[in-house]
Amino acid sequence: MTIGTHKERPTRTVLARSLRGKGALTPDWEAAFETADRADFLPSVMWPHRMADGTSARVDKTTDPDAWYEHADSDEPITTQWDDGRHDDRPGTVPTSSCSAPSVVFRMLDDLDLADGMRVLEIGTGTGWNAALLAHRVGVANVVTVEIDPRVAETARGVLDRNGLRVGVMEGDGCAGRPGAAPFDRLIATFGVRDFPRDWVRQVRSGGVIVAPWGTHFTHRDVVVKLRVDGDGRAASGRFLRLVEFLKDRGQRVTRPGHEEYLPAAGPGALMLRRRGCLRMRSSRSGRSSSPRGCVCRVAS
Repeated sequence: MTIGTHKERPTRTVLARSLRGKGALTPDWEAAFETADRADFLPSVMWPHRMADGTSARVDKTTDPDAWYEHADSDEPITTQWDDGRHDDRPGTVPTSSCSAPSVVFRMLDDLDLADGMRVLEIGTGTGWNAALLAHRVGVANVVTVEIDPRVAETARGVLDRNGLRVGVMEGDGCAGRPGAAPFDRLIATFGVRDFPRDWVRQVRSGGVIVAPWGTHFTHRDVVVKLRVDGDGRAASGRFLRLVEFLKDRGQRVTRPGHEEYLPAAGPGALMLRRRGCLRMRSSRSGRSSSPRGCVCRVAS
């Protein structure tokens, strides 16, 4: 496997030091970080997300390369597409493809507990950087990645190819997984889901691990879920690890109902509640839990 060489940049050295200090970049992933340069997978025009104030600003590599590389080497998420591609050079309404903050990326990769030669299914290709890191860790032939947006998939495939990584980039609905290539030892999702796809459980070997952001429709926040598939392959269970915030699955977007659906013609005080399928969870400690770490969850296929 060959990857295009990159210039050593002071900002990238600082990023590596910061990730190690946070405990995000572990020894198992050092070589992948050094080889797969995040900047190689970012578009020339991008919108870094300022965590402090929640705003995004356009950065163009051709007009301001110093600022572009500074953001590429920062521990911040970067939006690469708005509104499913229906946008111009200005920030759109809803970010629909991105490159997650490196600390989030490496913590979730570490959650997979990978070993050499394991087969990994990535759901949500995005820029292709995550797939490149996985390919370096377990081998190109052992990584399959699925992307719902054809243009995003084509771009990622091209960048991976130019970096010498012939990763299998497939177009399709990631919530359906990749049944024709199953079973996998590990599965990682790079977008938040609200209804956990049972197909993911079915396509991972018994004892295999699924790492994904999950949440409810009541908030934009997610929690990283680490599940291990049961011995009979029909269910998976595990723990909530940490709070995150990811772009959401396109197929599970919510259109907010109108006022009349909450207060129908029956008059004031009438209330309609709709039940949605979700993960079942229970507290692993006595009493109420204020932290996602205090809960376990289970998904049946």
